[in-house]
Amino acid sequence: MNAIISAACTVGLTVSVIITVANEGRTLLSTCSSNNLQLMQISHQCPFDPTRIYSTTLCLWVISILLDAAEMVFSAQCYFTVLQLMDVHLCHKKRKKVRIQTPLEERRASVEEEMLRSYL
Repeated sequence: MNAIISAACTVGLTVSVIITVANEGRTLLSTCSSNNLQLMQISHQCPFDPTRIYSTTLCLWVISILLDAAEMVFSAQCYFTVLQLMDVHLCHKKRKKVRIQTPLEERRASVEEEMLRSYL
């Protein structure tokens, strides 16, 4: 489950980065009432510094994408390690039956014992 959730987070953050780059950061500045960056700095109409929000957001999102991808890989590795330690086989392969050959004398003795049992 953790690997699936990490994959969803990675995809979501990647889509957010793509949308933000495509819109040139206008969606990040939608809470500000003015469209001119120089006027927003002077007038304090924006609750944050609009000159740095674009680069800071992209840097943090890229770091989060990398961490989510690493978390996804490590979660999958832990899952398969636990399955291996518990001796759980996901793919059931047909195992060949191994015949152990006994020496000729032991085979004769076992055949003789079976014959005696069948007559008795």
